[in-house]
Amino acid sequence: DDDVGGGGGGGGGGGGDDEVEVVEVERQVRNAAPRAGGEEDDDDELVVTGMVGDDALVDYPHPRHTCAVFKFDNTNHKQHCPNCWCYCCDKQAPCADWAIHCDAKSGVAQWDSMRARIQ
Repeated sequence: DDDVGGGGGGGGGGGGDDEVEVVEVERQVRNAAPRAGGEEDDDDELVVTGMVGDDALVDYPHPRHTCAVFKFDNTNHKQHCPNCWCYCCDKQAPCADWAIHCDAKSGVAQWDSMRARIQ
């Protein structure tokens, strides 16, 4: 006598069991920075340990000042990743005037006017 209709059985159909679905994707995973102190986290919050897929500021062309590989505020501006482009002349970095243009950033009048003149 199977109870298919869900009318009886006293417990609400097993709603107390938490299920976890694991989805494995065969792609290279970029590792996140290690946790501070290297401690195990015993709470039930979600923890992101890496990422799979494209990151627009890494994997696609972008102005040097928005680069996620070489953070503009923390690195020498002459450094660039393979997808960095010059903000002023809109060419792949390093451009012919990279020694000057590497410092260019949108929203700064000097660089915005230089960009307008060049393009």
